[in-house]
Amino acid sequence: MKHLALSAALLSVTWCSVLTAGSPFDGTWKFNPAKSQLTGDTFTYSAAPDGKIQFSDGGAWVFDFALDGKSYKTPGGSTTTWTKGGDSAWDRESSFEGKLTGKGHTALSADGKQLISSWTEFRPDGTTAKSSDVYERVSGGPGLLGKWKNIKVEATSETLVLSVPAPGQISYEVPDYKLKVSGPTDGTPLKPTGPTVSKHFFVSFRVVTPRAFSYESRLNDRVTGLGRLEVSADGKTLAAVTWTPGKEDEKTKAVYDKK
Repeated sequence: MKHLALSAALLSVTWCSVLTAGSPFDGTWKFNPAKSQLTGDTFTYSAAPDGKIQFSDGGAWVFDFALDGKSYKTPGGSTTTWTKGGDSAWDRESSFEGKLTGKGHTALSADGKQLISSWTEFRPDGTTAKSSDVYERVSGGPGLLGKWKNIKVEATSETLVLSVPAPGQISYEVPDYKLKVSGPTDGTPLKPTGPTVSKHFFVSFRVVTPRAFSYESRLNDRVTGLGRLEVSADGKTLAAVTWTPGKEDEKTKAVYDKK
């Protein structure tokens, strides 16, 4: 998840009294890629010691790897494996606790100005999801090295199940990943459960309005994402706006339709 908070406790309590059974959040929500805006975020590949390459999203998500087929740890507890996939091309795999969770292919355009990436994800519910991205070089080189900006995304749909079971409480579930989290909406760090969730990952929620929550994700003591969940006035769509701390100008928005 890449995902502020109210400082007025009185306001929070007031809104919590409104968010009870029958909340506009209650229901099942289906991701709609056509309504979403998922481009604009950036990341960097840079030269690291010992011939390795360092990935950084500009925040807490930083790790080193090499194109040698060996497994390298990421901050979230998964491992990544990279190999050469041809001239100016690379193959990669991701695993969590020894189980393959995804594999992909990245190729550099002939002029070196774009990275074209495809990814196949093996979800905990047994389904397979395919996605693709095109990144434009912002700076750097040669090859992978440099800063890249996402300019095109093709994503597979997913489902959210949300509810406000009691005043000041939230239940958030992503069935595709068997991920669940529930608890108070007062900023308390909550521990999600799921087969691909790091034991060091936490998320917290705060009420902003009767139709909006802010949220924050953390890995150990570092904030990895900030965001806001908001239901439209007609109750038919849910927008999840997320960004990396310090990169507020790179917000993305995923829109979900109510089923």
